[in-house]
Amino acid sequence: MDRSGIRHACAALLTAILLLLAAGRAPASPRSWQPVLVRGAQIPQLIGQRTSRFEVLVAHGATLDPIPFQIDEVANDGTYALPDGPDPTLDETPGVLDSADEIAMMMSDLDGRAPRGAVLPAGAVELQIADPLGGRARYVYIAAVDAPARSPKSYINYDPASGSIETDSYRLGFTNDIADDFTLQNRKGQHLPNMIDRFKVRMRARVLGLFRISLTENDVSNRVLAWKAGPIRVIKRVSHSVSLFPGISSSEALSDDFFYRDYFENPFTVDFPALPGALFGDIEVRVDFDFTDLSGYQLLWSGMRTAPIRIGDLRAENALVADHAASISWIAFRGHGRTTVQTLAPVADLNDIKRRVYFRDETGASQTAAASRAPSRGVGYVMTGWETMARGAHSLDSLLITAPGDYDPEVMFKELHRPPIVRATLSPELSAAPHARRARVTERRGSRRFGT
Repeated sequence: MDRSGIRHACAALLTAILLLLAAGRAPASPRSWQPVLVRGAQIPQLIGQRTSRFEVLVAHGATLDPIPFQIDEVANDGTYALPDGPDPTLDETPGVLDSADEIAMMMSDLDGRAPRGAVLPAGAVELQIADPLGGRARYVYIAAVDAPARSPKSYINYDPASGSIETDSYRLGFTNDIADDFTLQNRKGQHLPNMIDRFKVRMRARVLGLFRISLTENDVSNRVLAWKAGPIRVIKRVSHSVSLFPGISSSEALSDDFFYRDYFENPFTVDFPALPGALFGDIEVRVDFDFTDLSGYQLLWSGMRTAPIRIGDLRAENALVADHAASISWIAFRGHGRTTVQTLAPVADLNDIKRRVYFRDETGASQTAAASRAPSRGVGYVMTGWETMARGAHSLDSLLITAPGDYDPEVMFKELHRPPIVRATLSPELSAAPHARRARVTERRGSRRFGT
């Protein structure tokens, strides 16, 4: 083979290798639903600055524009400072950025790196947000200045009087702080019909092998203690107690719930004073939304061996009821331009809990039942395995995420498990500065920060 032939052969081989490598790369992750949470410790250059002086900018070419953000202060005991409500809490140094405080923004607002010709505020910190699932790096710039530029946009509305929350993606309402109004939407104030009857919790167990107890959401008393509402998220602290027997209630437990533009999470901690298996047996917990209208939606779940099930296809629904014993990690329903996933955040305590699809179609109920209330479909989980959990505190974190209809639930699940990575530098020219830091920025949730 002459030299020309050798060169062509080498070029063909290199091209084939590059194509193979490109095909093996993880697809770019949209992360349109996901926030970015940056702790003060990750930007030590700005610790001690007044939070009223902060601005957060993204580069659109040589232009720097403000994006929505909020700074949530964290007290020395690890709890969020929530200034509103009947039992508010304050930070020890209010209005000043501390190392534990969090700056929240939306991943979808971030963009490319500012070019060298762009004029950055003095002392601005550049954050490079890398995606371990692939795709281009995204950038944002944070500075403390005397006249900060602020975006007027707010992604979430909270009405403390009614407890309702509304975004461009969903509307959520509560009675006794239990969700009984939920709908997906494309803009605030769309006034679409309620999709659910209520959020249901059903627990049953055998006590000391002698008798059974059953509890529902009606046995839980909830009370909102404090909250903070900003343009990125609402944080709401709620106390919970359970009526175990007539005249006997559990001690009060606290949780911080988080609501964003495209998802909400309800972290909670269960504290077992003794081994659950020593007192209880056959523990089964069911959590589900009781939907009144899922027409036009499909049902999906992790590891499913069939095509997505069209709600209302009785043959497919019957097959689901007969084949839902496998443990799953997420449930999704897709329709009307949205994909919505319900899952639990990745925490070690989940290893002991087995989750199965719960689906019950009550549209075929008797005429008497149908006349008394709207037909419904329960969609959620049945969870077992609680008896194997150890004594002490166990944290779980329930999430509901909604995204555009072409979003793959598996991608959403991977985004949750592999959060973005932030790298902070003083400026684009100082990318190798000694202050550069790398840390995961969305894996520290309320359940790990504030528990009971």
